[in-house]
Formats: sequence, structure tokens, C-alpha cells
Amino acid sequence: MTARPYRLLILHAGALGDLVLTSQLAVPLRAAFPGAEVSCAARSGLVHWLRRTGVFDRSFDLDALGLHRLFAASEGDGALSPVGGTLREFELIICFLFGPETPQAAVLARETGSWVVAVDPRVRPETVLSRRHITDQWLDDMRRGGLKLPVVDHRRSLVAESNSPPGANCGVIVCHPGSGGRGKCAPVEWWERIVRRWGASREGIPATVGARRDSRTSRKDSWCANGASALRAEEMWRGDNQGLKSLAKFARPPGGNRQGDAVGSAGRPGDTLRSGNRCGDALGSARWMIGPTERDWFGQAYVDRLAAIAPVIEEQDISEAADRLARSAAAFIGHDAGITHLAAGLGLPTLAVFVSTDEAVWRPLGSRVATVRYDPSGPIDQLDGALADWLERTRRRSERIPAESSGP
Repeated sequence: MTARPYRLLILHAGALGDLVLTSQLAVPLRAAFPGAEVSCAARSGLVHWLRRTGVFDRSFDLDALGLHRLFAASEGDGALSPVGGTLREFELIICFLFGPETPQAAVLARETGSWVVAVDPRVRPETVLSRRHITDQWLDDMRRGGLKLPVVDHRRSLVAESNSPPGANCGVIVCHPGSGGRGKCAPVEWWERIVRRWGASREGIPATVGARRDSRTSRKDSWCANGASALRAEEMWRGDNQGLKSLAKFARPPGGNRQGDAVGSAGRPGDTLRSGNRCGDALGSARWMIGPTERDWFGQAYVDRLAAIAPVIEEQDISEAADRLARSAAAFIGHDAGITHLAAGLGLPTLAVFVSTDEAVWRPLGSRVATVRYDPSGPIDQLDGALADWLERTRRRSERIPAESSGP
């Protein structure tokens, strides 16, 4: 009879970005416990997607475990008795809900009989002052809790990488202009400017295509283009793969290089940048991605403003957004936001734009991540050179990718 594997469970109640960063810790955990089953319970629905992609072996809805009772019960109340069976399956519980010296940590350990390592997920002042990455703080706390974690590279992409980015055949650069906090966002005028500079209009998908959902059609299968005919979501993403426009006018603007712009090898303005993946130009087709937060904050006028420049995809479900990024995106630009961390974890070439938070502490983890800082008091063109350099590097990498079939 085969002995069952050692079982570890991560408990996480934070937002999307923190969950993605916490998921990176599965790497040192698997190295410390070879052959162990690593599972996660979280509030974000992304946890089930992470299980499907192999990051975790099992996934649970955190709220269904009844852990809220820990905060209402005293140590003698049998706080977890209704759901203790599930938690007692695990020899080790790594809890990101509260610190190690709290009454809740003691109750959790007593009720489950498990080894509980409690980690306070909040960033500490010394981490901010030393500009250490938040995951290094968490790893230190896990070691203080008794875990003998080897020093391994936990900063690589979550999803196993191939030679090419997930959507390298589609040429779509996804732009996410929102975030969980308004102070983290560059102004919409900056986003409008950078998308205009590489061109967003595509044959068959005019730049005025929006993403207002048609109540008469399925959210998953079709979208309403500013009240006009519905387009399938996949068509919105793919665009015209055989005729994507050049990045040359972004890498080298008409009229020569602006002072501070990087001088690439794009050639004359308007030259076509050829791709090695036989998909027309490998990069250049822009798509906005927004979620409920952006619509709630800014309303339909904001969506229409974006849609006047490039197609807008509104994603209501984070797992669907992850699937779409994995299938159809070649690169990603976004703020310090959960979806940016997800894109980085997918192995996409990712440019993270930081405004108010420190990239040394909160940068997305992955092997294809670059960061820039936008200064709200600076000129609107302050990042032109950095963006041109990043696009050129990303384009050059795509030219080294062997040809792949993009399917019908």
C-alpha cells in the first residue's frame, strides 16, 4: 500500500496580487518537502485556476472553511469543529491570516492538530526601509516558524515556460490602465498616448470597438461593439494576425528620435518589423483590459474613451481573464495591480508601471518582468525612451522564437 504524501495547506485571504506572490512560495515549499501535496485555500477564484495549471495540487474556497469562527471564539469554544475534518487532513498549515503570537494561531493549531506556521502578510517598516521584496519577508517569517526552506529561485514565472510567450502567435499587447488603488495609476492621458503611438486600428476591428456587453448574448461568447454587431471575444483578441501594424513608429517616432528616446534598429518610420513566428508583425496589436473596478470608478464614459483608441475587453471573472491572457496575449503593460502580477506569473513579457508604491518591495515576479516609474509631476512623455527600449527588446525576443502554427 502506497503511503499518502505529506500534505501542506496555504491559507490566504488577501487580494489577487498578494495571492499570486504567495503562490510563488510553492517553489521553496516543494523543494523543502519533496513529493508533498501543496494545496491552497483563498478568497480569490484564481486559486482554482492555479490548481488547474499545476501550481497547487488542490484548491479550496477559504470562506467555506468557516475560519471566521477563529475571530469570534475563545480558545475553549471548539471554534473549528464544523469544518475541522477538512483542515485536519493537512500535516502543515501555513496561515497568512494573522501573526504567530495571536490567539487565533493557537486555536487553529489546537483544533486541527496540525503544525501551524502563521505569517503576518502585512509589510513591515523595516522591509520598506530596506527595500526588500515582500516575499523575502514572508520567507523569513516561515523560517522563523520552524520551516527549513532551502534557498531556491522563487522569482521565476509561476507557469512553466516554453520558449515563447503564451500568446506569441497573436501579437496582442494587453494594456491594463487600472489598479486596486487610484494612487497607483498613471493618468489615462498617458495610456491613451502610448497606445496611439504604436497604432490600434486593425482591418475588420476598427479602433472604436468597445466592450459594452449585449444583454441579449452570452457574456462568455460574444460582445457588443459600441452597440453595433456582436463580436466573438476571441476575434477581439486575435485581430488581424496576418496584418498587424508596425511598432516602428513607436520605437522611432516620425520626425526622428525625441531627446531621451532609445535608438533601436527599427529602421525608418513606418518600416515593418518582421517576426520570426510568421504572424505578420509579432507585436503591436493593442487591447485594453479592464475589470469591474475601473467601470465602477469611472463609468461608461471612461470605457468609451478607451474604446476610441483600441478594443476594450471587460473581464468579470479572473479565471477567464487568466485563460485569455494565457491563450492570446504576447505582452502586457499594467500598474502595480493583481492582473499585472498574474501576467508576470504566466511568463508574459510584462512592463509594470509603478506610481506610488515601491517596485523593490512589490514588483511582480517572473523571468520576463521589467519595471518603470511614472512621476505624476513629470512630463507626459517621461517614459517614452524606456517604453521604446522595452518594446524593442520584446520584439527582438519574439524574432528568435521558432515558427508555430496559430491554428485556424
